[in-house]
Amino acid sequence: MIAITVFLLLIFTGAGPALAQVLTPPGAFTHTAALNGDWASSMTWNGSAPADDAIVRVPQHTTVVLSTQEAARIDYLQVEGTLEIAGTSDTQLMVGTLYVTSTGALLTSGSVAVGNRAEIIFINDGSPIDRTWDPEERSRGLISQGVVQIYGAAKTHVAQLAGDAHAGATSLSLLGVPADWAAGDEIVVAGTQFQRNMPLEDETVTIQSVSGSTIYLNETLQYSHLHADPEMKIHVANLTRNVVFRSESTGIPLRGHLMFLQPNVDIRYASFIDLGRTDKSIPLDEILVDTETGAVSPNPNIQNRRGRYPIHFHLNGTLPGQDPPSKIYGCVVRRTPGWGFVNHSSHVDFQENVCHDFAGAGFVTEAGDELGNFFDNIAVRGTGVPGVYFPKRQVFRSEERPQPLSDFAFGGDGFWFQGPALRVKNNVASSCSGTGMFWFTTGAVDISNNKYVGFPTADINTVYSGHPALSNLAVRTWNYGSQPAVLSDLPILEMDNFDGYACLAGFRVRFNNSFNNAFYYESPYPYGNDFVAYNWEDIFRLGQSISNLRLWNNEQGFKVRYSDKTDWSDVKVANRLRFDDEHNPYVGAEMRHAIQFQKFTDLSISGYALAGWVVGPRDIDNSSRVEFVGQDYSNYANFDTLTELGTCESITGVSAFKTSTSSATVNWQPHEDAERF
Repeated sequence: MIAITVFLLLIFTGAGPALAQVLTPPGAFTHTAALNGDWASSMTWNGSAPADDAIVRVPQHTTVVLSTQEAARIDYLQVEGTLEIAGTSDTQLMVGTLYVTSTGALLTSGSVAVGNRAEIIFINDGSPIDRTWDPEERSRGLISQGVVQIYGAAKTHVAQLAGDAHAGATSLSLLGVPADWAAGDEIVVAGTQFQRNMPLEDETVTIQSVSGSTIYLNETLQYSHLHADPEMKIHVANLTRNVVFRSESTGIPLRGHLMFLQPNVDIRYASFIDLGRTDKSIPLDEILVDTETGAVSPNPNIQNRRGRYPIHFHLNGTLPGQDPPSKIYGCVVRRTPGWGFVNHSSHVDFQENVCHDFAGAGFVTEAGDELGNFFDNIAVRGTGVPGVYFPKRQVFRSEERPQPLSDFAFGGDGFWFQGPALRVKNNVASSCSGTGMFWFTTGAVDISNNKYVGFPTADINTVYSGHPALSNLAVRTWNYGSQPAVLSDLPILEMDNFDGYACLAGFRVRFNNSFNNAFYYESPYPYGNDFVAYNWEDIFRLGQSISNLRLWNNEQGFKVRYSDKTDWSDVKVANRLRFDDEHNPYVGAEMRHAIQFQKFTDLSISGYALAGWVVGPRDIDNSSRVEFVGQDYSNYANFDTLTELGTCESITGVSAFKTSTSSATVNWQPHEDAERF
């Protein structure tokens, strides 16, 4: 196996130069591996195996195999060679900081076999990180500049209920039970009800046994899980994996994190529990901002630093056609105070992953220039800021949440994308205090140089290859460096097949594929003067498609603001939520503020007091802006008093009518309380 490991290492690392270390040991090494061998063997270390408080080094061209459950509490472990985790025995490593250098590799010996468990526990003694030694607080966790190849036993990440499940039930009927689900597995049943200031209704239970398509539970369901329409499926996600990374302490400042500084990462079927110490329920504080002038200065006493997440690909580069993308398949993130799976200016494929119980957002692209895929992932239970909801502003000038520069995705959102150049298919979000999926494609400010991130203009033709109008594309650029393209001018690469339910809002698009000035001039951070000079008439953007949305039992179905040239198809919005006087499920869809050339084919909205409204500047002819083909509305809430409210320009394909005696008048006009939403 050691020979195979060396061969794999050569494949992954090539012959490139070693990178500068981002961490140095906190003291002299107490143990250095002298030979290839087992961790527990004294011969490997030319003396005794590492003990409590050890500072350990695995040098280049040396492979140490972890094949036992080690009880020693290792302070620091630096891997310059290879640390290999045996796949045919139970293993445990307790370590404060595990640092893989650019010449190093952390590997499993094939896949960890079913029935075995591999665990890495990030320990602490209750003390804060020593900022004299580590001023950027990267330690306490796994930090890698090298190869990480971790394979657990395959586990199907999600299944669907065959119908409803009622409170008090001790079994679940599924549309086929995955063969790799077994007694003892923890599963989460997605919640199907959302109401402000009420508990989210997802629930975690344990499989007692499996019989045919029925799962018997060790617990009784607390809530009823009811679909809004036969087409709307309720999801059950499996949270159990046999490779585990976790924090010893759940105290937020004491948790570990994982940061990958190079793209040579392939992790499959692992879980990441109680990790991440960036707390998105409170503002970030690396910088101090004068809210009157917008002046930015460093904070000498940082308490809530960004960038310390359970899974974080950090500045690995997004050049298409270069290194293969990093891969995270079939993994689970549980209980994080910030974001779960994060791509920051990297190229990553996230597939069949589960994020459960997160404060900020489950799946995030952070800067806007990211590439990669989000296929078949599920995010459940976004808690957000306790007692506060963000149906409107989530950037700058928010009354509910004062925000420093580039602080976003804090409302409990399932998916949050700062950039458009992604392929996103077959995803699910449920029980989110924020939005199920939010495309907020403005990019973000790189606070290290106080400039907006743009998209490399040289890569546009490659990334958007095949778009029929690509040769006509003309977008704005930023006036620095290579003059990258303004991200909000570019279209979503691919967006198809999404289930968003039991959330504040099911789906949102804002500042996307839109010639938008207002956002970049926004006080207190005016960046609009950084644009290269342009003529309005010269700007030509590409169209984009959004298809197959099932948005149900959300307070609001979907919302579109500051967006252009979008073909929507097969969008189904439905509701059978409980009503209350203060926060009822009010609007099925909202389109307002600088929306142009939106075409909806087969849009269905049912169960909302108001199907939707279209609002925009009165100096633009709305008839050219929104078109509907094959729409179907049935508003059984019977709020007929809304029929005479407001005025609105004519909208192609929309008129006021009743679809049945049990439905309210369809009305695409603003309600008098529109600003409340």
